[in-house]
Amino acid sequence: GELRQNVLVEAGKRWSNILLSDIPIVVEVDFEDFGGSEGGGGITLAGALHTTVTQNFANAPLPDTLYPIALANSLAGTDLSSQTDIEVTVNSNEELTNTQSGNFTWYYGFDSNGPFGTIDFLDVISHELGHGLGFADNVSSFSGNYIGGNPNAYTSHIFDTELGLLWTQMTSAQRFGSSRSDPNLTWNGPNVTGAINGIQSFTSQGNGTFDPNSFTAVQASFGGLIPQAGISGNLVLVDDGIGFELNSGIGSTADLAQEIQNGAEVSGNIALIARGIESFDVKVRRAEDAGAIATVVYNNVDGDALVTASASGTVIEPTIPMIFVSQNSGDSLRALLPEGVQVTLFNNRLTPESESPTPTTNLIRLHAPASFQSGSSISHWSSAASPNLLMEPSINRNISPDLDISVLLMKDIGWQTQNITLPYLTYELWLTETGLINEPSNTAQNDDFDNDGLSNLEEYYHGTNPRTSTNPQLQIDLADGSIFHQRSTLSNDLILEYQNGTTLNDFTTFSTSETNTSLSEQLETAEIDINLAQERQFFRLRIRTLDSN
Repeated sequence: GELRQNVLVEAGKRWSNILLSDIPIVVEVDFEDFGGSEGGGGITLAGALHTTVTQNFANAPLPDTLYPIALANSLAGTDLSSQTDIEVTVNSNEELTNTQSGNFTWYYGFDSNGPFGTIDFLDVISHELGHGLGFADNVSSFSGNYIGGNPNAYTSHIFDTELGLLWTQMTSAQRFGSSRSDPNLTWNGPNVTGAINGIQSFTSQGNGTFDPNSFTAVQASFGGLIPQAGISGNLVLVDDGIGFELNSGIGSTADLAQEIQNGAEVSGNIALIARGIESFDVKVRRAEDAGAIATVVYNNVDGDALVTASASGTVIEPTIPMIFVSQNSGDSLRALLPEGVQVTLFNNRLTPESESPTPTTNLIRLHAPASFQSGSSISHWSSAASPNLLMEPSINRNISPDLDISVLLMKDIGWQTQNITLPYLTYELWLTETGLINEPSNTAQNDDFDNDGLSNLEEYYHGTNPRTSTNPQLQIDLADGSIFHQRSTLSNDLILEYQNGTTLNDFTTFSTSETNTSLSEQLETAEIDINLAQERQFFRLRIRTLDSN
């Protein structure tokens, strides 16, 4: 019916307002009678799956890793399959559709706040779309083997705090046991983990210890394999004797653009190398020839960006392993070098040795009860999470419409998203952080507590202090043909539209791409190119939260 159709569209908007993809995501929704609650038991509400998976496509973040087709399409920038991307099946049993049945029935509102005795249809569909977009493991509940031969993007971030291993580092038998190990089974993706560390009361946390000083890494597609126990050794910065010194960048003496000069220091140790100028395999080969047992290459751009290093084929392929870490990680590792540092390399992380490691349990638990629950275990947050989260095994009342930390998991597995940085913020959390929550008559989005002409929502967007008069301008550079402005990198619940018009009454939204420059952990500039061929134009930003019009 029309009500269901409207809710299906709204569920799609929830995700499409946050995930960025140039390739349309095609979803098929069917209704089928799954049966009722059978004498007071639970009732299956719906199910979803991605129709196919693929690996090693153009721009795949991890080699030999399976990605759901919608995500693979987005990353590749082309439609890799002409079929439907996600299939959702909803239970049409009369218990859910007959309001006279005396049982829980579907609620078709948009506010996620249905009356008692109803189940929120919008939340259920949003939940199922989450599974189709990649919130699902691919490990057999009977054997612990990978379904499809390789781990998928979701499985690659599952971490057992008792064993201290990722699922990708375990045997099938270990994964089988780990899948029933609550509260030890957790998610260790950097975006979700950063959010939990930023707001430690946000959710139920995992058990055991985790080294917060470890660095996320990606193993190269060439070179030797790293054993499950890792490779340990002293970390030594290489020196090719030529170039000017930068912490991390092209032209560094650490980029091995020339033959290595400090081979005696590198021999028997793990070489730290800067990205830039020379091919990855050439760098690693030079380190190997000097006697290095493994290599770490750090990025020279984009802060936390990671890539999968591939061989150019211009030298005999190295036999020692290489992992790639971000620019920020490289800078941090270099800061540790003067006092000497021993590290352990795994295929997706690097852990420095510490005299007094700081244990933490700030990893969100996955649903892993001792008695395995088909369709629920592993591919959901723990049911103990508080407040309630969208991707728990059961749909709860009053789910946050902003998709909570589930959208950060999507970023962990490779989705490009709207501004989602750490700590995770919403307008409501910002009110608390700034203290405006204590001024109840001044907390509306259109209020202007400091009377500087910027509403609360504008202050939130620009990252300015709502208690101090400020005036960040939307600036137009006529010489370069661009518009730029300052904004916060923290918010996760805003929709931004660039608009122009020939008068102040006829603005329309136009599509564009941004260039972003980091100013600090919390601020950045956003710049777009504009067409100055039209003699008279007006430009503006339209900012709104996901739950507003």
